[in-house]
Amino acid sequence: MRTMLAALEPILIASPIQRSGTTLIQRLLSSAMDTLIYGETCANDLNMLIGLYVQKSSMYGRNDGWRSDQMQQVLAGAVNDWIPDLMPDPVEYVARFEDQVAGFFHYFAEFARRHGREQWGAKLPGWNTFQLEQLLQIMPRSRVVYIVRDLEPCVRSAKQMELCRNLADVQQFSQFWLMNLQEARRRLRSDRVFWIDYKVLVAEPESVLSELEEFTGCQKIDRTVMDHRIGDYHQDTGPVPALSQEESVIIRNIQSQIKAGG
Repeated sequence: MRTMLAALEPILIASPIQRSGTTLIQRLLSSAMDTLIYGETCANDLNMLIGLYVQKSSMYGRNDGWRSDQMQQVLAGAVNDWIPDLMPDPVEYVARFEDQVAGFFHYFAEFARRHGREQWGAKLPGWNTFQLEQLLQIMPRSRVVYIVRDLEPCVRSAKQMELCRNLADVQQFSQFWLMNLQEARRRLRSDRVFWIDYKVLVAEPESVLSELEEFTGCQKIDRTVMDHRIGDYHQDTGPVPALSQEESVIIRNIQSQIKAGG
């Protein structure tokens, strides 16, 4: 069961929220000529398909003898019954669905391999921890690189990108950062998860990148990528907005909750 999916070995790059450095990690890993990390559209598609597959498996994988009986009755000509959800054999249905999902996943691997990249993955800031757990479970060879940036620079960067336009936006953004980080710390305790502190990556890049190479198996990450600051499609590196007093209070309150939780 799940043999096609189980054979896959993607590298999943995640963070608690946007503006945390997932694109930097994507660029670093993709600079290794044996690795290709896809972007957020692909990551969202992976989530959607895995979610559908898990849902179908749960709905139709057990105690569905009545569905098979209903189909046999219809095939025998007995159609005077309530049959709005008539469907083929449930076991075959789920198996075919899995084949389609696995085929789509394998396409990512095949495309990367076609271009000389033996390893592949995808990146998504704010990746839901439950979804990451599903992917790790269904693909036992997959790995997660989880990068955490302090809340204040995340908020300031989000303001620069106009993701946070007012105090309510800052409050919501900060709460998502807190919730996702707490969940990730609580649930992603596997040795298949590599944690990166953004500050340490910037301060000690060689140490972190050497460990990242060892964890992922990527060969020869280009260290000069760290010299190029790219914030968006326009490569905007303009001044980062300061925080208001009210925004600073929100951030201090959130950070105190993180410290209290350990």
